[in-house]
Amino acid sequence: MARKENVDIYWRFEFIQDQAGSENAKIKIEHYHSQDPITGYTTIDTLVEELEITSTDSANPTVWTGMCEGCPPPGSRIQTSDSPATAKTSDAQYHRIKVTLLNDYYLDSDSDRAVIWQSAGYAPKWMWNGGDGDETKVYKGALSNLPDSTADYNIGSDSNFTAYTPGTAKADYQECFGAAYEGDQNGTVNTEGGWHPLLISTDYVTADLQTPSDGVWTW
Repeated sequence: MARKENVDIYWRFEFIQDQAGSENAKIKIEHYHSQDPITGYTTIDTLVEELEITSTDSANPTVWTGMCEGCPPPGSRIQTSDSPATAKTSDAQYHRIKVTLLNDYYLDSDSDRAVIWQSAGYAPKWMWNGGDGDETKVYKGALSNLPDSTADYNIGSDSNFTAYTPGTAKADYQECFGAAYEGDQNGTVNTEGGWHPLLISTDYVTADLQTPSDGVWTW
């Protein structure tokens, strides 16, 4: 079996709103990918045209789950010589996701509709061609145990390969690192740390979500 050049990636995003006016905040989620190196043209896929954010409680957020197809496989994460073994350094693939506030409303400093993107998680599908149930396999073991070649590898004997489809539970996904972003201001993000909540307060936020491979399947 050969390693796939493209994989499908499941996403899980959490949102809450600062409610203002007579309606809930609404957002659009888009995936920017496959930029042409010559023309600079980028393909844009709409993941959800309009999502109503009903929650104002960070403990019970509005959760969106979905999938991007044909993505680059998760990249490798390389530890630098002066990094501790547990450091979150990231030579990783990036996936550009844009979240746009569709119904901006501003009355005064105390009445301003906004959305907080408080969590982002991902889970890649099975990364090798062939094998029974190829399109539903996700590898959940440690990456260090994944063989370089699977020509004579018996998938059925490895319990880490499961017919697994992530649900809505946060535990089904690996947390994204902090994401470099454009759009509404959110201060400085540590792109080697955990997820940095992003505020969509006026227009939009476009974030480069990282998908490093090392440890991504270990829960």
